[in-house]
Amino acid sequence: MGWFAPEYGFLARESGASELMVLGPLGTGAVARLSGSVKGRAWGRRAEYGIACELTDSDTLGVYRVDGETRPRRALYLSRRMAGEMRRGLVMFGLDSAGLAKVNRLLGWPEKGALRRDNAFGVRVGSLFYSRHRLYDAKTRLLREEAIVLHQADGEIVSHEVHRGIDTGEQCDGCAIPSYAVEFSGVYRPLQMFELPGFAYPLLLMDTGTYEGDALSLLTVTPAGKVTQFRVYEYVMHCR
Repeated sequence: MGWFAPEYGFLARESGASELMVLGPLGTGAVARLSGSVKGRAWGRRAEYGIACELTDSDTLGVYRVDGETRPRRALYLSRRMAGEMRRGLVMFGLDSAGLAKVNRLLGWPEKGALRRDNAFGVRVGSLFYSRHRLYDAKTRLLREEAIVLHQADGEIVSHEVHRGIDTGEQCDGCAIPSYAVEFSGVYRPLQMFELPGFAYPLLLMDTGTYEGDALSLLTVTPAGKVTQFRVYEYVMHCR
């Protein structure tokens, strides 16, 4: 994990690479170039920005120049450039009735009368895309179930993952139960998508933080059709 800091650009626990490939939220630069280094706790604005909260006196951060936004937030990065073209983007759109009917049959959800949210997103129009589906309790308006579904460009379903019983409060420590009142809350909170060489399916960058820690996850589907995630977590109470 690395951090955007306005006066530096991008800070990373990496000083040997001349360039980084940054996998960050929308608006952040894709390539960062080494310009120097700074000692971890010698950089005194961690608490002000709420980033790099777990640094110690012995940590050295590489300082990288990057195009795009540098307002304080986190990103993942690769210390080696991948051979081939990388695409990034997050185009949001809705599913048609036929697409929703397929998802309902897959998940066993009702066709009508449910309190729910459904949307889809891809790196670009006409490519593989993910759809996100949230089903709420009609009385409490708390999130009961949430699913992520990978589709071919024509809408055919490739793979999916579903979480049930979310309103029991057992999904994670330090998590509030998502409510219909908060539109962007839930298990899958997309920040950006990537098509990377060597990966059969797109990678979805998500915010998977909790009250005590900020976290970023990369979700994709293996060639065998299994949804998988890589997660990096940072305990942020040191910054509070």
